[in-house]
Amino acid sequence: MSSEIEYIKRFHGKLDLYILIGFKMGLYALELLKCDLYWDLKIEVEFGRKTPQSYIIDGLQLSTGCTYGKGNITALSSDSKKATFQFKEHICEIKIRSEVIDKISSLKDSEKIALEFYDSEPSQLFEMKLFSNKK
Repeated sequence: MSSEIEYIKRFHGKLDLYILIGFKMGLYALELLKCDLYWDLKIEVEFGRKTPQSYIIDGLQLSTGCTYGKGNITALSSDSKKATFQFKEHICEIKIRSEVIDKISSLKDSEKIALEFYDSEPSQLFEMKLFSNKK
């Protein structure tokens, strides 16, 4: 098992589909925004606030370094299944594909299924929009 997976399990207590989705979403955003773990990155998360959906926030914190303590991640009570990342003048919106949500909803959470999601390409899991906030 990869060191990332072990890191996630140690932090969260178990391997879960939602924490892996959040972790991958954060890595994808960092790549798209050409951003390293950074204080100037801000994330606005719009997911359900109930567990297990809220585990996505844990994954985002782990992969991006954004935390509630630093105040650079916020969670809104919404079921739109997306996160908006802002780094300097660049904004990236990443939404979980509806077919992925449907698949997650129909599955029992297991480590094997979580690992399958972990090995997926970001384009299989997410829809992405990238734009500039320059005035």
